[in-house]
Amino acid sequence: MKAIFNSRSIDTSEPALKITNRAFCYGDGLFETIVTGPNRINLIERHYKRLQEGAMALGMTFPKELTLERLNYWIKELINQNSITDTYRVRIHLWRDSGGQYTPLKKSSSYLIEIENNHSQLVTGDLSIGLNTEYVNTFSPISRFKSKNALKYVMLGKIREERGLDDIILIDNHGNLSESFTSSLFWAKGNKIYTPGLETGCVSGVMRSFIMEYMKDTDNPIDEVFATHSTLESCDAIFTSNGAGIKWYNRFESKDLVSPMPLLENLVKRLQQP
Repeated sequence: MKAIFNSRSIDTSEPALKITNRAFCYGDGLFETIVTGPNRINLIERHYKRLQEGAMALGMTFPKELTLERLNYWIKELINQNSITDTYRVRIHLWRDSGGQYTPLKKSSSYLIEIENNHSQLVTGDLSIGLNTEYVNTFSPISRFKSKNALKYVMLGKIREERGLDDIILIDNHGNLSESFTSSLFWAKGNKIYTPGLETGCVSGVMRSFIMEYMKDTDNPIDEVFATHSTLESCDAIFTSNGAGIKWYNRFESKDLVSPMPLLENLVKRLQQP
């Protein structure tokens, strides 16, 4: 497979990173995962903006050659070089260049762009979701970005698997609902949809922002709230979103839920119109 490392094409079997890489040593970096294709909307501009804002928040200099136009060109090149068909997943890694220990010596950064076929469905349902209280989110100036330090989410993935769940919900350090371990969280009561505020320490999801803007434009705005998990005991539906699409759940812990798709039917049609 071919990838792009600092503007040049490389083979993914070719060593590209040094052992002093700060993403490896300290988690000093960011990433974005873009899932799109001929039958899905392309949210690359939102991903690109979040990556730029994340680099600024981390005090890194964003690579001048990594323009949106250039990124689109490289993605097309990787599609051709790797014989990618239909839906694809692009992963962009950005990290601070080597130097220093906890205190970095440089602001410059490097990047890697890789691509693969994607087989996930835009909408998946009839899933189970549960609550985690062992690992919590905390708001900070960088909590809304996707950082290279994802150990908390790895541990939640293990807990989810051990409990036989399809997804698991995080709360913040004040007991408020925050997000699921892979996605932005939404719930509905009647025709009204809610989502946790960014101050709960959740990631500022790209699909989350698109959904919120779409629903606002269709006169059913989503409320950003601070709510405890007891709120979910009286809600009707729960769904999550990330760059890959939307998942909805028919069970939260021991509570049965209904499908939110009647509320999201037009949204899904929009997502299927690139």
